[in-house]
Amino acid sequence: MFDVINDLDFSGYTLLVTCVSVGNISVMSADLLIRSLKMKKSATCWHPACTPITGVNPFGHNYQAERYSPKNYLTLLNTALEIFHDPIKKIAVLQMRSPITKVLKTEFISDLVFFIRRQSFSKIFILSSCYSYKLAYLCDGVYNRTTAMRYTGNQKVIRLTKAFQESPNWQPYNANDDDSSLINSIPGCAKALYEKCLEKKLPVVLIFKYCTDGDNKDEALVTLQIVNELINVLNVKSDGPEILIPKSWKCLYGNVHPDNIY
Repeated sequence: MFDVINDLDFSGYTLLVTCVSVGNISVMSADLLIRSLKMKKSATCWHPACTPITGVNPFGHNYQAERYSPKNYLTLLNTALEIFHDPIKKIAVLQMRSPITKVLKTEFISDLVFFIRRQSFSKIFILSSCYSYKLAYLCDGVYNRTTAMRYTGNQKVIRLTKAFQESPNWQPYNANDDDSSLINSIPGCAKALYEKCLEKKLPVVLIFKYCTDGDNKDEALVTLQIVNELINVLNVKSDGPEILIPKSWKCLYGNVHPDNIY
């Protein structure tokens, strides 16, 4: 399923899995992380369930160079499913940019979990989002200006992660509180992947945020700042973590139109 470059050993790494979801917040947050850490691409994937897409390198750095290089980044292509890593921070990002075909979703999830199990990741965080109107208490949340994210998963990982216990940015999600209606509303493959990881007794936590469709650059920035409390890989200054913006964010809705069309 994955073509791993140089047979990298991911033992002890934290894996952040992004899934296509509402507002694409998880994918945009991961792009911020990859750009900020200047992460290297370590694997590409092909699977019949994954809608094939190809695009120009969105980050603004050459992730195949031995050392950080801003040059020639436009000669690199990105595909629908890739893994990036930082060997010093021990963090890997599985970046999923296209939706999974419903008919083949079960097969895809099984193959993906099989790959993840073989890599011996120490922790797995699945990042997703759901529609804000699903929250009955959204008005109270907006009024109180909360940006809290919800989490549920492996209890050992939750107990050992200090941010879950101490930060106001995290709220536990209990499926019994709403008969699972919120978690069932998460689009894409995040919920199915999470449940399969639990079934295989992997150290997984599902984290998600409520939002709406549209221009979610600000939401993605806030989400990465909160997620950094879990993974602790970004340098934090008095005004927050150091985050670099990908080049592609200048053209979120396509390239600038040429003047000569008028």
